[in-house]
Amino acid sequence: MTETVDARDDAARGPNRGARTFVIQVVSVALALALASEVARLLGVGSLFIGVVVFGSVIAVAAGIARNRPREPVMWWFVATALLMYLGAFVTGVCHWGSSGVVALPDVFRLVGYVAMTVGLIWWIANRRTQLDMTPLIDGVLISLGVLLVTWVLFLSPVLSLTGTPEPAIPAGFYPAFNAGMLTLTMYLVVASRGTNRSVLWMSVGFAVFFVGDMAAAVAVGGGPYPPAWLYDITFGVGVVSFAAAACNRSMTAVADLPLPALARTGGRGAALLALLVTCALVPLLITATTRADLVFRTVILMLVVLVTFLRGERALRRAQRSEDRARHDAGHDSLTGLPNRAALGSYVAAGDSTVLFVDLDNFKIVNDSYGHRVGDDLIAAAASRIRTAVAPGDTVVRYSGDEFVVVTDLDRASSESLARNIIDSVSRPFALGPIILYVTAAVGIARGATKAGPGGLDDVIREADTAMYYAKKRGAGALSYFDESLRHTAMRELAVATALRGAVARGEFEVYYQPIVATRSRRTLVFEALLRWHHDGVLVSPGDFVPVAESTNIIEEIGAWVLDTAIADLARLRADGHPDVSMSVNVSAKQLRDDSLPGLVRETLAKHGVNGDCLGLEVTESMLVDDAQKAESVLVALAAQGVLVVLDDFGTGYSSLSRLRNMPISVLKIDKSFVAEIGHAPSALSLLAAITSMAEAMSITAVAEGVETEQQMAVITEMGCTFAQGFLFGRPAPLDTWLSAQNRQR
Repeated sequence: MTETVDARDDAARGPNRGARTFVIQVVSVALALALASEVARLLGVGSLFIGVVVFGSVIAVAAGIARNRPREPVMWWFVATALLMYLGAFVTGVCHWGSSGVVALPDVFRLVGYVAMTVGLIWWIANRRTQLDMTPLIDGVLISLGVLLVTWVLFLSPVLSLTGTPEPAIPAGFYPAFNAGMLTLTMYLVVASRGTNRSVLWMSVGFAVFFVGDMAAAVAVGGGPYPPAWLYDITFGVGVVSFAAAACNRSMTAVADLPLPALARTGGRGAALLALLVTCALVPLLITATTRADLVFRTVILMLVVLVTFLRGERALRRAQRSEDRARHDAGHDSLTGLPNRAALGSYVAAGDSTVLFVDLDNFKIVNDSYGHRVGDDLIAAAASRIRTAVAPGDTVVRYSGDEFVVVTDLDRASSESLARNIIDSVSRPFALGPIILYVTAAVGIARGATKAGPGGLDDVIREADTAMYYAKKRGAGALSYFDESLRHTAMRELAVATALRGAVARGEFEVYYQPIVATRSRRTLVFEALLRWHHDGVLVSPGDFVPVAESTNIIEEIGAWVLDTAIADLARLRADGHPDVSMSVNVSAKQLRDDSLPGLVRETLAKHGVNGDCLGLEVTESMLVDDAQKAESVLVALAAQGVLVVLDDFGTGYSSLSRLRNMPISVLKIDKSFVAEIGHAPSALSLLAAITSMAEAMSITAVAEGVETEQQMAVITEMGCTFAQGFLFGRPAPLDTWLSAQNRQR
């Protein structure tokens, strides 16, 4: 038998064209069988022709199973068995074997065939890889019972009342019912495959034409007109050929894996069933029973319909309840980790005192940027599992947001700090995510306070724990912090500072001081570093008190732009005042470095004051380059393209890396003052200074020694080859006018 086109070919051609092709194939098969059957009838071998068609279909099904090798072949062997029974029915009918009795032998064969087909489809339902759902079977039974009741009342009951013999009525009533039920089950398959699985479509055609032929027979048995003989041949022949085509199509291997479609559970299917139930209820009422047997039969069938309908409704209610429970669970839980989410946090809180641990993964953004969000999700899930394992069974772990988790417990300070250390240690162990090994750390903030039951009852304690976590991060990787009165005062003070910083630029409270950077050989001042100072309420606020606060907020962007403009304006003033060789060095915040607009801002500011880019250096720290390396590199490359010098500040104290020096456009590195301070105290300091200086020289990077305060230190760094030096030995930071006055006095 010629194999039909695979569903994958239909998908490639488009659904409309695939549907037209299939309809043409079905019509062609029907016309070919009709023509061949008529020719065979004229030749006197009509029965032999139909027998050959049925026998060939049995062989074709077996060949299709052997060639395609489906994952679940049992269903298809039941189909082959059903066709074999149809062949037996045909042979015994033609030979008039076993024609006497309540049920003739051909009808026995055919009924067994229908049972085999039913068992095959039920086998498919029970052995799918997806969750078992009996809804298709229940719908099939309902429709079968409804069709059986209608055919009985309209066609078969009158025959029984007139003849008193049930022989022709029993099989004639069951055949359409079986086919209606099977057609219902296959329609589930059609919807599941979205009409693209040819094997399923051929099966539905087979049951549909069987239903048409059997209904015509039921009408004839009930006293209606007998259809022409060719109609039986066409419906029977097209039916068995359709089943053979279903088995021979390559898409038959996918039938066992088709899920039950959600569409089959929606209102359209329910409306069809409702119409069926109304029909089943009205037909017996409109046509009265003629005999006691008729009444009993109707009553039994109606009771079965009601029972099956009740079962379906009960299953629908249970399914709705499960869906509601699942929706409620999903609304309160994180899909990635399975933990309760932020929205459900209130339901886990009781009135009283609670301790909250706020856990944040360090450098999680680097993992996402480096390996992608899939690896990031895997890391979050693995970290959640470790945190859940670290806490006690009665404690609550919540995925708060992103890489943040909240643990709610009733532990005291000592015990909660011990738990925090356990969490930090657990998270610090390497994560094996497939071929990738990741190392991360966690910062934990702890707070304890009074809580109220219900939503929002834990907000104050969470806010304090979040604040403690922020201070833990400032202390370094893998740190913890407890929110106590000291931390509360610090937080309140920083909040007051942040509030006062807003509008400080407009109020003129900021001033730029300058510290000289001198050439070690000549001691000439060739560079000034711009350092920000803040006069607030008549008091000079220490940079250590307000710069970190400004950097933790968006205020730093406004302040940074003002400092850049002021420093470049003062540089233009210096060069115009007889110091054409002087350059300026300005510190850049982490937020500015992550801003793509920084190169444009620098370009505009330089042009505004008529200063070339090679007269400006922008200082960044090593930690800034680590936090978002790709963004930092792109911004620094754009700055270097303008001639701006990139200065690496505090070298040796952060994440020092030779590859970073090689890959980033670094022109100057400033050796941290901690190394210079050790001169004369620690012999190893000399070795480190010498190594850094030699490395800078080898990489054509200018080295600047910071924190030079004594002549001894100056002599050592000069001997080692440092090109520039900066420190109190050459002057403390001061306003520009102070330096100009000093320069003028030296003239």
